[in-house]
Amino acid sequence: MTDNDVTPRIVEFLERFTAAMGIAGKVKVEQRVEGPRINLDGEEAERILKIDSIERTTARLSGSDDEPSSSGVPANDEFP
Repeated sequence: MTDNDVTPRIVEFLERFTAAMGIAGKVKVEQRVEGPRINLDGEEAERILKIDSIERTTARLSGSDDEPSSSGVPANDEFP
């Protein structure tokens, strides 16, 4: 891990974020060649994707050209 590695801070943020929302889940880091992949495991983790989906749908229905990016979670069609 380098001094510039923000992975621990991201993990801490996700743990605090999910706890504040009452979402049970375990943040796990998978080391890959292209960099770390952070996963949220648990049955309730899907709730975060639903929130993002609602934001995107609302933006489309309102005629907004800007996709909401506050959550940073890819839309369902962007997952590998």
